[in-house]
Amino acid sequence: MSGLSRYIVDAVVLERRSPTALAREDGITRRWIHKLVKRFKEGGYSALEPRSRRPHSCSHQISSDVQAKVLRLRQELAAAGHDASPETIAHHLIGQVNKVPSAATVWRILKRNGLITPQPHKRPKSSFIRFEAKLPNETWQLDSTPWQLADASPVETLNFLDDKSRLAVACKTFVTVKAADPVHVFHSASNEFGFPASLLGDNAAVFTAGRIVVVGFTAGRLQAVAANHLLIKNYSVLGLHWGLYRQRAPQLVPECTGKLLELYAEGKIRPHIGRQAPLEDAVTLFRAAASRQTTGKAVLTL
Repeated sequence: MSGLSRYIVDAVVLERRSPTALAREDGITRRWIHKLVKRFKEGGYSALEPRSRRPHSCSHQISSDVQAKVLRLRQELAAAGHDASPETIAHHLIGQVNKVPSAATVWRILKRNGLITPQPHKRPKSSFIRFEAKLPNETWQLDSTPWQLADASPVETLNFLDDKSRLAVACKTFVTVKAADPVHVFHSASNEFGFPASLLGDNAAVFTAGRIVVVGFTAGRLQAVAANHLLIKNYSVLGLHWGLYRQRAPQLVPECTGKLLELYAEGKIRPHIGRQAPLEDAVTLFRAAASRQTTGKAVLTL
């Protein structure tokens, strides 16, 4: 019960105020005032509670007889081991009722009586999260596409696509893409375009069971790893605090550096050199690196 309803009733019944003056002062109709007073006299203050505005009848409402037949057909068909879907029930109602309800109406009758558990066939739009990289080299997408040559030979094309610019940074064809192929193609593309901040692929076997090692954030942005990706893509994430190694295990630093140089000499790794400068321009090069104007490695030449 609203406070206004009780105020109106008390003003008319207890204070003997004029309904006309009360309607003029409070900006309400005399008809509504008389209606509230009538309700109060019939049932007291409890009768002033808001009432349902649902219509007393509905011309197109399914009759209780038809609803009973729907429920009976559902039970009979299910007991006999037949299909008891709304479409089947609607078909069996032909000849039994004057106007056969639609399958959707039969479904609502069954649901209202607890005989159907809703199973939506479409994902709600709110479940879709649109992703798009804000900068080039922030995210690369990779996928393999099966194809057939003119002689009917099957091949697979491995593609790496920059998510922002839509540039195909790599596209190579194999008879069958094996686990090592994406790694080799990725390094080949990164030597030309630099390493991306993140990599996105589907759940194919050749793309899973990998490992991400977090060493730093040279792009200036903290990259987040979705926990659901760790599960469905079967990869792990490791953190590497390089500065802490220099403090607590300094003997590992030259050993690791030596192995990296060996890999470089053997051509197994090719770091991206974004800028080179002579030794006399060392200050300019350091300033460029500090202001994030360089990509990859900045090298001083002697």
